[in-house]
Amino acid sequence: MCVYAKENPEHFAICLDSILAQTRLPDEFIIVKDGPLTDELENIIQNLQFPGEFIIIALPENVTQGPARAEGVKAAKNEWIAIMDSDDICRPDRLEKQLQMIEQNPELGLIG
Repeated sequence: MCVYAKENPEHFAICLDSILAQTRLPDEFIIVKDGPLTDELENIIQNLQFPGEFIIIALPENVTQGPARAEGVKAAKNEWIAIMDSDDICRPDRLEKQLQMIEQNPELGLIG
């Protein structure tokens, strides 16, 4: 997930809460700070209590979502990567359903 300075902190916090409420949590969670963030966004990240591996990548300047997301993908250790925008809200079973789909259809290369 990438986040940048103009993100609405309330939306970002709700997004993060939807990840923490998943019935199947991800093994790792990567946040790419796309340039300097506001204090409020920084505080939300610093207070996040993710039970798995939590990786923060801080880019010195805003490079836009595509290049920032590419940095997060490079840091990922798993075969499958669930991508979210910083204002998305997931249903609690999103990741569980997507993993079930992958297990049932190993020939898939992408799901949404």
